[in-house]
Amino acid sequence: MRMQPSTLLAVAVLATAVPAMPADAFHPPGATATVEPFLTNPTPRSMHIAWETVAGSNSRVEYGTTMSLGSVTTGSWITGAGAGRIHHVDLTGLNPDTRYFYKCSSDPYESWISSFRTPPASSTGEPFTFTVYSDCQYGSNGTKHEEVVKDGILDFYAQEYGGEIEDALAFAMVPGDLVSTGSNHTHWTDHFFGQSVDLYKHVPLVPAPGNHEANADLYFMYMDVPHNAPPGLDEHCYWFDHQNVRIISMDSNGYVSGADQHTWLDGVLADACADDEIDFVFAQFHHPHKSESWTPGESGFSSNVVARLEQFSTDCGKPSIHFFGHTHSYSRGQSRDHDHLMVNVATGMGSIDYWWDYPNEDYDEFQITLQEWGFVQLEVGTSDDPWFRLRRISRGNDYVPLDNVVTDEIMIRSDNLPPATPRNASPGTGDTVNGTAVVFRGSRYLEPQGDAGLESHWQVALSPDGFDDPIAEEWKRRENWYRPANGDGWYSVDTVTDPDITRVTFEESLPGCRAVYWRVRYRDEALGWSDWSTPTWFFVGESDAGDTSPEPANGEDGVQPETTLRWHPCFPADAFDVYLGTDPDLDRDDLIVTQAETELAISGLEPDTVYHWRVDRVDGGGTEQGPVWSFETSPGYPSLDTAEWRFQDETFGDDVELAATLGGSSLTPRGMSLGVDWMIGSTDGIGVPHIDGEVASYIMLDNVFGAGRGLQMYCDAPANGGGGTGDVHHFTFIWDLFIEDDQNQLQCLWQGNHTNSNDGEFFLNCSNGGFYNDAYVGSGLWPKGEWFRIAHRVDYQSNTSAVFINGEKVLSDDELVAPDWVWGRDSGNSIWLLTDDGGITDVERVFCANAAFVDDIMPDGDIAALGSPDARGIFIDDDSSIPGDLTGDGQVDGADLGILLGLFGTANRAGDLNDDGTVDGGDLGVLLAYWTG
Repeated sequence: MRMQPSTLLAVAVLATAVPAMPADAFHPPGATATVEPFLTNPTPRSMHIAWETVAGSNSRVEYGTTMSLGSVTTGSWITGAGAGRIHHVDLTGLNPDTRYFYKCSSDPYESWISSFRTPPASSTGEPFTFTVYSDCQYGSNGTKHEEVVKDGILDFYAQEYGGEIEDALAFAMVPGDLVSTGSNHTHWTDHFFGQSVDLYKHVPLVPAPGNHEANADLYFMYMDVPHNAPPGLDEHCYWFDHQNVRIISMDSNGYVSGADQHTWLDGVLADACADDEIDFVFAQFHHPHKSESWTPGESGFSSNVVARLEQFSTDCGKPSIHFFGHTHSYSRGQSRDHDHLMVNVATGMGSIDYWWDYPNEDYDEFQITLQEWGFVQLEVGTSDDPWFRLRRISRGNDYVPLDNVVTDEIMIRSDNLPPATPRNASPGTGDTVNGTAVVFRGSRYLEPQGDAGLESHWQVALSPDGFDDPIAEEWKRRENWYRPANGDGWYSVDTVTDPDITRVTFEESLPGCRAVYWRVRYRDEALGWSDWSTPTWFFVGESDAGDTSPEPANGEDGVQPETTLRWHPCFPADAFDVYLGTDPDLDRDDLIVTQAETELAISGLEPDTVYHWRVDRVDGGGTEQGPVWSFETSPGYPSLDTAEWRFQDETFGDDVELAATLGGSSLTPRGMSLGVDWMIGSTDGIGVPHIDGEVASYIMLDNVFGAGRGLQMYCDAPANGGGGTGDVHHFTFIWDLFIEDDQNQLQCLWQGNHTNSNDGEFFLNCSNGGFYNDAYVGSGLWPKGEWFRIAHRVDYQSNTSAVFINGEKVLSDDELVAPDWVWGRDSGNSIWLLTDDGGITDVERVFCANAAFVDDIMPDGDIAALGSPDARGIFIDDDSSIPGDLTGDGQVDGADLGILLGLFGTANRAGDLNDDGTVDGGDLGVLLAYWTG
């Protein structure tokens, strides 16, 4: 092991005070440690030291306040799980805030003499520091952990503070994924301890387990932590105090009870609230509450912890932080209504999660996310006016290396004075404004301590005392570092175009034709909020929200080619000028009608096209221009790769592929017995009702679960939505289902696992008419004892999904996460319908008349147009027009021929008259066969 230069200097200085030692006194020839000594579990009067050797029957530590040592204590060793002998020794009876030297031995091994400093017994009045980083598992750079430790932490501290590292750095927290595989011994020896030895022989390690530790024995064999959690939680969660800070560590991996941990946390926080010596609470756990770089990594357990920390900070007046990892990037944000920071401290070596590689989300809470390696440093003031400063120290990324550049910084002070209370500037009292994109302005930002303005919070309510339930609000920040729109993944950009926090344009429209009230407050960069301004009322005129909203709604997609435009003016008019076009800058050429009515039927709209429209009031000879609204027409469904099954097979059997009405995807009964586990039949109108009085075919699965059992689907659709080869990230499932009245368990709808060997992705909750996704949600949303059509729309790229029953949206995209993606073409993997491997409680007896899969995020309008169950199927061709009549004028003539020739060589469905996937000579033949001239 390399000795620090400062240690060499100390040896030279003490050479006259201690007997000279031979050069090999510390390391007898051939005696090395598998893991050199490292420190854990510090207290003012104790320190735990561990190391690992291949052999050696004793565990002995010599220590003292000088390099002559003088005291000896022994411990014990453990082995197993592929390890050698892991030695553990507790040094007790130490003096607080004292530097100690120590040497470890287990014959024939002897370590170098190293040193550490015990924590103070109480607040010293002087600042202290600690570091936090995570995710040190092997990645694209297999020695990055060593670089982060040596060139990062150690060099940064040497330049920033000088002296010995243990005098400046109290401890280092690592919230999970210390290694790639917790049960792999060499990962511990080579990737974690081998690359961080120069740090942890001087500074105590404060760990939390991550998913890569996998609850492996080796993690618990190496680590010693405070034992202050109840049975069942010991070593998974713990806490300790360092001067004026309470440190809390938790296990977010699901190996121990989350509810028990939350109960334990409530007690620890209550104690911290009552303790006058504690000014701040800092918690660590591996999984994110929210993650901008990788939304699928988010954890409900972590969200529950964060809610408790937020409430603690508000109730007790003590700011808090939660540190996490799992997502391999740096992020820092803050709660809006609480003095709480959320900080992703990754990554210490794991491969960086670059933008666009995984589902991302621009969360309101986060101010900055950076794709980089590095660590976080905290400096904490312990005086009568405590404070802390957080800095991100960056080592760059694969594209741009950095050498300890501070890329983010925030300072929180207990003596912070909030900004001055703002005044409402505009809209002013009694003003009338259009409800779309309302611009609000407050007074000048003023702050007595000179802190710059960071955020503003704006609310609109229906009454001056109704702000507990605002009808609209905006939370604005002066900066927001997020992914670039051009698809680059290795850097972030500030997406805020107007950093002035004293003005805002509401993204959400206000309901029209009514009076409303508004107020604003300002926040400084130390997270202090001003008081709210005095509410002001104004009148909202016409708007694209509320009862006065246009139809189609502004921005609506999936609008059918034949639709009706409707608008709802606040006051009558002599007439209305209606404009419609594909350019948002509408002019007189786009005027399509002047009329007194407030609705207009239109037809012949082009598919998959954005239209803009405007209605101007004509009254008393004058014209008042209205806002420009937009909608997008449906691209037309079914898409080329849509799959549908109607279960009208004349012959069928186990392991025999079912006939598809649409598409090239396959659906096959697997691992089941016909007549026992499943059957194909027809409704009888008694036990299984007809669909709208019509006989319908169906497939029935009777409580089918287990690996390799159920309806196995190979999806013949290309990758989309940013997915890798064969990964379909945008899709919509549709089923016509019947659940009998006596069914009361879950019913899995689809399973993304290739072998159906784990829990499914999305379920009906047959006990209450709700659903189960990542949690139980909703009730009374679908009926038992009758047929219903359910659509589950998934946008895995944005981590959202929505549910529709009989065409009506019952769970919106902001209520459900995306449970998984779907294996598609070229993946070689399958998915499963109506089954999973979660046991008998995950399935019921289910009847399915029709099933469809669409490789697209179907718009609301298109799903609504599908309506309720139909005995004939889901995508029914009701078109009675003449084949080849592309203009819809009832004739097949030269105009249609010109359109068809313009589509030659494409896959346009309108021109693909023979449904072979390409517009070519075959389609020309169809058109000519129906030629009318």
